Amino acid sequence: MKISKGERTRENILLKALELYAEKGVQNTPFQNIADAVGITQAALYKYFSDRDELLKEAILLGAQRGRDFFASKVPDNLNAKESLLIYVEKNLEWCSKGQPFHVAFLSLHYFATQVPSIKKVHTEVMRARLAKIQELLLAGQEAKVWKPQDLESTAMSIHNYLLGEMFSVINNPQMETKKARNERVSTAVLKLVKD
Repeated sequence: MKISKGERTRENILLKALELYAEKGVQNTPFQNIADAVGITQAALYKYFSDRDELLKEAILLGAQRGRDFFASKVPDNLNAKESLLIYVEKNLEWCSKGQPFHVAFLSLHYFATQVPSIKKVHTEVMRARLAKIQELLLAGQEAKVWKPQDLESTAMSIHNYLLGEMFSVINNPQMETKKARNERVSTAVLKLVKD
């Protein structure tokens, strides 16, 4: 599918905005800096985004889409239920270890959800999608008699919250432990949450 020049420019604006947000912070990055980085006027930037909140929201959505694309390309088919859950956990951590500029989208999604209504809506949608995916993985394991969590919904929420904390940890302190040690520790904790 061919991408129009306008779509390419829009995506370039979002990528440059994420880079600048990572470098200077979201609050310290005016529209003019983003326009300069892209090589367009500030007036032209307003043709694509009505304000800073819309630009940030769209940058977060781009980050979320790139994350989904990453998972889809990295998760093999024909895994059993336990392997599927653990690969989901591992790939979330791997995505966070990849580096900027998408970390800022992930962090902004959680930080600005309390301040910007449009981002709160995206946060809610992303959280629902993550919880639905975890519940789907838990249900597959329950049907395969790999585990029998007492309450799929609360177990999924516990896994989601634990994994979210680990993702923040990977972003904020990527050198804390080796990838292998981190994956083993987190996988053990997730399986304990499923079986408790």
